[in-house]
Amino acid sequence: MRSMVCVLSLIALAVGSLLALAACRPSPTEPVSPPPSLSPEISPIQTPERPAGMTPKPPLDPLISGLVDQAKKDLSQRIQVPTERITLKVVEAVQWRDSSLGCPEPGMYYLMVITPGYRIQLEANGQVYEYHTSETRVVYCENPEPPL
Repeated sequence: MRSMVCVLSLIALAVGSLLALAACRPSPTEPVSPPPSLSPEISPIQTPERPAGMTPKPPLDPLISGLVDQAKKDLSQRIQVPTERITLKVVEAVQWRDSSLGCPEPGMYYLMVITPGYRIQLEANGQVYEYHTSETRVVYCENPEPPL
């Protein structure tokens, strides 16, 4: 008898669950709208046309810009060319082996400490000139050594 009551209880529970689910379904005459889109529409970004071969250069950090300006002034005096005719060819952050900044001079002693700085290449009159820097000092290099 007990098992019969359990079976009838389970059947009643199943029928009640089915009726509850059926009541949640929209009627056939009720229009069903699609669920709202979760992602916004994406449209392509229009970029302005740029002449071939021209890539914009990002602005230099004020520290780097100051070091480049010092190198240009030195080169201007060295080769007697106005700074406006000197162009920046390369500037890259490097680490030098010691305080010579990759430009050791004979008879000089240097601190044996890794020194952060920059390698700068300037161009004037079709010739490339190399400068090495720390974060405060700029040195012209005739025979540059590579950074680390």
